Amino acid sequence: MKFLINKDEVPNGGFRYRQAETNFLVTAPTWRDLLIRVKQHRVANNLPIGSEFEREVEEQLAGILPDNFVTETNPHRSPVVPRNEWPLWAKMLALVAQPEDKGIGSVIERTIGPFGGSAFKVWYAATFGKSCGCAERRDAFDLQYPLP
Repeated sequence: MKFLINKDEVPNGGFRYRQAETNFLVTAPTWRDLLIRVKQHRVANNLPIGSEFEREVEEQLAGILPDNFVTETNPHRSPVVPRNEWPLWAKMLALVAQPEDKGIGSVIERTIGPFGGSAFKVWYAATFGKSCGCAERRDAFDLQYPLP
């Protein structure tokens, strides 16, 4: 998975996104303009926008832009939070951590998984035709709130 390093940095020729269902090339001078135009194209062609719309556009761009525009790690992810600055909810979850938990994301996954986690993932994939992003969120929380 790749991410744009700086969405304000415009590649030569501007931003370009090809809508797979229509094979239409959407171009724009800025990242925000691209998102607006892609949404307009999808609405005009009765295509779903979906909850992961912006990430879909970013993934396609990151796959075609030069290496100096992309990174393998999310540059917009929150940094590691020192344990003494954790919010109360994270501290409470840490109390039920098990040795195999990497971080708070693992605790959340293990705790809520038996109560619909798998069913939700299946429903989301069937409804939207893609992953719900749960694994990415788990990994992000594990990195932000790591356990010893």
